[in-house]
Amino acid sequence: MSDPGEAADPRVHVGMVVRDADGRGLGKVTRCNAWGFEAVKGFWSPSEWVIRWDEVLEVAGGEVHVARSESALFELAAGKLPSTWSRVPAHESPGSPGKRAREPLPT
Repeated sequence: MSDPGEAADPRVHVGMVVRDADGRGLGKVTRCNAWGFEAVKGFWSPSEWVIRWDEVLEVAGGEVHVARSESALFELAAGKLPSTWSRVPAHESPGSPGKRAREPLPT
């Protein structure tokens, strides 16, 4: 069993900026666990998010991009699967003939 303070993704660490799929800042990573991490924005009345590792889309340039967005709420309300809940596999390019261009995130 892994240490509860150990991150499942070694690229993510405390202090990194977290952005949603729309590019909005969600805050900074404040804690990492085996199942996910916490992001906090603000001091006097902070907003906190708990994010699972399977929600991470990309880690680049000192930022963590996650599969969350405001538009996803409207897509869910309309009974659709939000477009931010899918990712393009690294070994496939979008639009490749005979291959799925996008695959849903595991649940």
